[in-house]
Amino acid sequence: MDARFLPAYEWRSSEYHSLKQYRQAIRDYDEVLELDPENLSAYSDRGLAKSELGEYYSAILDYNEVIRRAKADYMYLGSSYQKRADAYFKSGDPAKAITDLTKSIELELGSQGFLFSLGQFRALYPEYDGVSDEAFCRKLNVLFWPEYEYSVFAKQLAENKGEWAISELNELYEQRGDAYLRTGAFRKAVDDFNRIVRAIPIFASGLERWRRLGSSPGGQQHYIDVKTAEFTNSAPSRLWLKTVKKDESYTVQAYRIGLQRRANQCDLDSAIQPQRRGCKLFRDQRWMAAHRTGDIGGAVV
Repeated sequence: MDARFLPAYEWRSSEYHSLKQYRQAIRDYDEVLELDPENLSAYSDRGLAKSELGEYYSAILDYNEVIRRAKADYMYLGSSYQKRADAYFKSGDPAKAITDLTKSIELELGSQGFLFSLGQFRALYPEYDGVSDEAFCRKLNVLFWPEYEYSVFAKQLAENKGEWAISELNELYEQRGDAYLRTGAFRKAVDDFNRIVRAIPIFASGLERWRRLGSSPGGQQHYIDVKTAEFTNSAPSRLWLKTVKKDESYTVQAYRIGLQRRANQCDLDSAIQPQRRGCKLFRDQRWMAAHRTGDIGGAVV
């Protein structure tokens, strides 16, 4: 095949893709890769086209090639992990999606986090509220920028005033939150959604509060309200679940999770059918009444 045809195949594949003619686009991506086996964009775009067609396992293979062939400084490496995570999630493997999204978050933090202030980092990770600023800074230094001396890194962090507009991370935390929900890790899921609300408030209002948990054999769809869920170590955790029937009617009920079992150990079956597997998840009528009258804030819509 004449290598001079490569630009034509690249252009036409892109046009087919933009027109949502994914099958034709895939044929041209095949030709591109025949002529240029190291073309990472072609692997990635072919993976996207396959995902659009529901061919998630094949798409994962293409993303595997991007990740395997890419150099450490490849600017779209984090995006490749994110795309593969989406394919894993849609193929029914949220655990692998979580692994890839965590890697993508790590790469994104390493890319733009040097411009964050200490306050922005603390808003993203309240898990470290009990840790001193110095200990927290040293951990960040080791995790993301080990090539810098601590004094240099700490000075940079102190000089940043929190003016950097955090982006991209909101999508990653949202995707990982949904993946955690599918594994039944409610606490971890809510933590990720709250990272957006606390640290990236520009995206908070657009964050959909009702997140899908799954469906039951009768065709009912189940959702959790991630904006009002409360998980603590000192009191029963509380959350709202919405059940939508086939006729689109729905019910909203409040639940408490007993202290004897941690919130992130309650699996999906336990959430949808509270009496199963001993999750100690039960309706809280008093809290439901308080929520309806607005006593604890946050409209449920």
